Amino acid sequence: MFVLFWLHQVCFAESTVSEERAKELFYNGQLLYEEQEYESAVLAWQKGYEITQLPAFLKNIALAHEANQDYPKAIDYLKQYRAFAPFEEQEELKVWLVDLESKQAKYAAEQAKVEEQAQQEQGNNTNQNTTETEIDTTNAAANQQPETLPTADPQKNNPLFIGAIGSTAILATSATLMTMRTASLYTAIESGCDLSTGLCTQSVLDDGLLDDFQGAQNTSLLLWGTTLVGAGFTTWQLLDQGTETNTSLHFNLWNRGLLIGGTF
Repeated sequence: MFVLFWLHQVCFAESTVSEERAKELFYNGQLLYEEQEYESAVLAWQKGYEITQLPAFLKNIALAHEANQDYPKAIDYLKQYRAFAPFEEQEELKVWLVDLESKQAKYAAEQAKVEEQAQQEQGNNTNQNTTETEIDTTNAAANQQPETLPTADPQKNNPLFIGAIGSTAILATSATLMTMRTASLYTAIESGCDLSTGLCTQSVLDDGLLDDFQGAQNTSLLLWGTTLVGAGFTTWQLLDQGTETNTSLHFNLWNRGLLIGGTF
């Protein structure tokens, strides 16, 4: 596609000096193009086009921009050239234009991928620098610690105290769930039983809802009672900070109820 000829038969409107200058610019651009100095070649051909208004310069400029991977400008100059090109070239130029648009899309995708990788690497470097700064700060703080450390709160290192808090929380949660189940069973049997007399319809008896309700009710009461015991034990541990003890509590589910044991 590269135009490597000069149209001697074209009559210039300018003087002979302008014609000679245009020839120089044409061949300068050709030389720079072969040396892969595409931007300089474009400058020469653009000036030649200003002097001569020959469409061949537009085609060469499009070639230079394509070689320099500046596809948007290559497409722009190719479209300008198509306006002046012979009809016989139009099909070939159309194929070239499609190829340029494809190259532009591919090049844009590659550039986006490169930018994304650069941002990821920058983020990784930032995280690494932050981690190193945190390590340095930790080391500095460790070096600045006094020789005599303050005495820690005994309750923070007391496993019995921590276990009491956890057990009380679990018991309170279990009691709440069981209370919700009791309420749900009450709603289910309310329409089929007279709770004051204990008389129920046969369908309720067959489903065992009454027995489930009574069991859930008893278990809920036991759980709430145990929760109160656990809360009291936790309070006692909190108040008895200076006393060493082997106190322990054990909880086990047994026959729809809760078996509590321990040593004090």
